[in-house]
Amino acid sequence: MAGFWALGYFAAGVWLHPAPIFNPSSALDAAIPFAGLALWPYLFGIVWMGMPAVLLQSPALFRHTAYSYALLIAFSILCFVLVPAEAPQLRVQAGGAGLDPLTALALRHLHAIDPPRNLLPSLHVSLAALASGALVRDDARWRVPATLVLATIVASVCLSKQHTVADAAAGLLAAWWCDHLARRLSSRPRPLAP
Repeated sequence: MAGFWALGYFAAGVWLHPAPIFNPSSALDAAIPFAGLALWPYLFGIVWMGMPAVLLQSPALFRHTAYSYALLIAFSILCFVLVPAEAPQLRVQAGGAGLDPLTALALRHLHAIDPPRNLLPSLHVSLAALASGALVRDDARWRVPATLVLATIVASVCLSKQHTVADAAAGLLAAWWCDHLARRLSSRPRPLAP
């Protein structure tokens, strides 16, 4: 799954690099301050996305989650290619001045690897939302921690200036839609084999 994501994400944003059609940033994004320490929860979000693979106990829920991830990644890549968005001013706001050396180094590496494209929907938010939802479905004791982690990741994508508020909202909507679609597709009756 990670290979599918990486191939599509970097093909859409780096190799194909379609010309951006619109900039999803708003006055709200300009008003949100850059917080260098938000980079760490943002990076933790990458680990969080993989937590269902380690923690889910139900094979059926694991299959559903993997199917939801695949649908979400395919849908997002389609959005990145057909409706490319770019918000270069986010990087202008995300200056490294005043950061501790480790955070400044992490920010430089992140900006070198991850261009300010492939914004809407935020895959970071949407995959974190699917992960949180899967963990809560598997065990209700995850409800509070998973909700707090997801809220922290949503805030971190905006505070680290990796995404706009619109990207984050679209990511939550995309996660809900792909989870719902995966549930509908998996509940359809299958034809009998001859």
